[in-house]
Amino acid sequence: MGNTLLTGMTAGHTSKNANERSLTFAGVINQTLTAAGHDVTWADPDINWTQDMLDKFDAVIVGIAPITSLAANRAYGALNIIETMYDSSKLTLYIDAPMPQLITASLSSIERGQTDLVKPFFSYRKQYALAASDPQRARLESAIHRLYADPWPTTIYPMLPWEAEPLAKGLPEGAGGLFGVNLDAVLLSDGPVPEYERDQVWAIDSYRTRWAITTAKSVVLPTTPMRPDKTTTDWDVEQLMASTIGTMISPQKTGGTWWSYRYVQALRTGSPVVTEWRDSGILGSAWSFLPARIETLSDTDRLSLAQDQKDTYLSAINDRVTATAELETLLELDNHRG
Repeated sequence: MGNTLLTGMTAGHTSKNANERSLTFAGVINQTLTAAGHDVTWADPDINWTQDMLDKFDAVIVGIAPITSLAANRAYGALNIIETMYDSSKLTLYIDAPMPQLITASLSSIERGQTDLVKPFFSYRKQYALAASDPQRARLESAIHRLYADPWPTTIYPMLPWEAEPLAKGLPEGAGGLFGVNLDAVLLSDGPVPEYERDQVWAIDSYRTRWAITTAKSVVLPTTPMRPDKTTTDWDVEQLMASTIGTMISPQKTGGTWWSYRYVQALRTGSPVVTEWRDSGILGSAWSFLPARIETLSDTDRLSLAQDQKDTYLSAINDRVTATAELETLLELDNHRG
């Protein structure tokens, strides 16, 4: 079995505890590789890690985020790994958040001298003092330059089965080796959707987008937020979905849909999904229902719709074995299968 390092620039990239509260793409990668028998070291990156230390891994997977964002508080250690392993086939980058143009903008801002990579504002970041020292700073700036100007290593991102717009449109020109993967079959089981007693209310993921506001106004029944506050966990969200007549999952502010664990949770609980139908409708009529129509359905018909959505979703993505094998191949772990 392969020995893999999984890390990145944010808490969602690196923290098992954070993923137990709110699962990210990194958490799904970890589940997939662990279930396949690989040894995964899931940890914060370190600015002191050397080539010798990193070469002990068969694969090194590093999450990328906008370098200048507040969330990228592990950026210095991640940049050290990227600089150290940039020319190694063992290195794979991954992007787990929408609006990749923000990554490009942050790289450009630092590359052009508009933002200081180690300005005092970033002193809250892990290993800030080390990053500000001359030798390390030069290495981190070199990593920024390579991400901005050079061809990228293999880069993966979570892909919905109806992906509409190529991720590359927002990234630097060098980011050519991009591969969308869908690992949802690892999280979803075959079989009938469960029957629950439903309240006459919708679960909605956001009130921040025009789509969400418009959609909430288009229905008769009330909506309730999936995450009313920051303490809400994925378990809480799933319990809510199981008690509502349907789930509203917003596209991003830029208009396109993006992978979310919320799709999996809704499919698992038999809660019919409403999202941007011009994207999801590629899967068929079950993914084109407007919420006002779903409200008019009987409980039995809504359950049937949820089953149709789950069946068509699963048929449009790789099964568990194939999805795992695809990920192993992209990470060059296929020679380390059991």
